[in-house]
Amino acid sequence: MSSTTIIYILIIIFANTLGAVSGMGGGIIIKPAMDFINQDNLNNINFFSTVAVLTMSIVSIYRQTRSGINIDKKTSLVLAAGSILGGLLGGEILQTFIRYASSLKVVSIGQTVITIGVLIIILLNSLWPHANLTLKKPYYYFFTGLCLGTLSSGLSIGGGPMNTALLVFMFSTPIKSANLYSLVIIFFSQAASLLSLSVKTHGFSGYKTNLLMYIIPAAIIGGLLGSALAKRLPNHVIQKLFIIMVSGIILLNLYNLSQLI
Repeated sequence: MSSTTIIYILIIIFANTLGAVSGMGGGIIIKPAMDFINQDNLNNINFFSTVAVLTMSIVSIYRQTRSGINIDKKTSLVLAAGSILGGLLGGEILQTFIRYASSLKVVSIGQTVITIGVLIIILLNSLWPHANLTLKKPYYYFFTGLCLGTLSSGLSIGGGPMNTALLVFMFSTPIKSANLYSLVIIFFSQAASLLSLSVKTHGFSGYKTNLLMYIIPAAIIGGLLGSALAKRLPNHVIQKLFIIMVSGIILLNLYNLSQLI
C-alpha cells in the first residue's frame, strides 16, 4: 500500500465522519483535499469522491433512521426522483465540459470557482439571521432535488452543504431531518451519476478501480463514526460544526484555486 493510498484512506474517514454528522457528505472535503495532494488526475479524483460519498450515504441513512431520526417517506421519494434526474443531468454536463474543455485544468478551475461561490452564499445564509420559508407542495421538493442533484454531480462534491442549507431555508426543516434528507439526495444523485459513468466507460475503463478496495471500507468507517456522533450531538452543535466546516472548505478551495491559476 502506497503512502498516497494511506493518505486517501485517512482523508475519506475524516471527511465522511464530518460529512455524515453535518449532512454535508464527504465529497465537499474529499475532492479539494485530493486536489491539494495532487497525486491523481481530475477524472480519478471525481470518481473516488463519488464512490466514497455514495458509500457513506448508504451507511449513514441506514444508521440514522435506525437511531430514531425520522423523515417523511413521501417527501423522500419526491426528493429522490428529482435528485436522480439531477444526478444524470449533472454527470452529463460534467462529462461534456471535460470533453470540450481545452484541458482538465480548465475543468478543475471551473469546478473550484463554482464551489467557492456556492459555499460563500451558504455561509452568509447560515450566519445572517433571516426568516425561512415554509413551502409544502411536492413539486417544490422535486425541483429542489433536481437542482441539488445537478450541482452535486456536476461539481463531484456530493452537494451536502447546499442540500442542508436549501432544505432548511425553503421548507423550515429541522437541522437533523434536513441532514438526513440531504443524504437521501446525495445517495440518489451520486448513484445515478455513477451508473451513467459506468455505462459510458464500459465498467469504468481507464479509472483506478483497484483503489476501491481501500476507498469503500474507509467510506463505511467514516459513515459509521459520523452516524454515531449525529445521534449524540444536539442541533446547535451540529449547526456550529456546519459553519466551521464550510469556512474551512472555502479556504482550502481558495488555496487550490491559487495553485491552478
